[in-house]
Amino acid sequence: MTKSLYIYMGVLYFLITGIGAAVMWTNKKDRPPSIPLSAQLVGGNYSLIDHTGKRVSNQNFHGKYQLVYFGYTYCPDVCPLSLNAISEAMEALGPLADEITPLFITVDPERDTVEQMASYVENFDKRTIGLTGTKQEVALAANAYKIFSEKVVDNDSKMVTYDHSSVIYLMDRQGKYLAQFAHGARSDKMAQKIRSLIKSLEPEKLTKLLARELVTNKNYKPKAGSNPK
Repeated sequence: MTKSLYIYMGVLYFLITGIGAAVMWTNKKDRPPSIPLSAQLVGGNYSLIDHTGKRVSNQNFHGKYQLVYFGYTYCPDVCPLSLNAISEAMEALGPLADEITPLFITVDPERDTVEQMASYVENFDKRTIGLTGTKQEVALAANAYKIFSEKVVDNDSKMVTYDHSSVIYLMDRQGKYLAQFAHGARSDKMAQKIRSLIKSLEPEKLTKLLARELVTNKNYKPKAGSNPK
């Protein structure tokens, strides 16, 4: 089969089953249309290595909300833009951000070693955790989150890139899907959406967090997207 036929069959499968994510592919050619997400099918079990070299599973992150993004450290533009948006949203959330763990999961485990991931995540929010593993482990994680990725090697330069889904998932404290943000989503809008969802789930917790911050930091002023109303 040709590459185009593979892509066509994959899009057709997503349309039929209703499990395709509304995503932006890094390859500007042959992008599929935005497809409604079947939320209950996003997320699941995985076992990976974090950027400190520790073996972790999805259960290690239960107890906090998670912002999950799949990409790779050699990504020229899409991935850093998305991770920057996460970082800016985290900053806008103020004290509420401590209830959230950003997770950056590689789609390129061959090059994204523990050391490479550790160096890369330093460029973003300090709470960001990089996750890598074997090809099989990464593939299982990507499958759980309905992430497409495909290795592409330029015939002339031999440069390696990846076509991959670019979507940010917000998961709840038990790792269940809450919302998603497409590539290019504004960080302030992300922060507003996250705050709104958490407020609807845990209104008392949100009030306590803001009250505590006001007591301990008299100079604290909510940033864009952090209005509790």
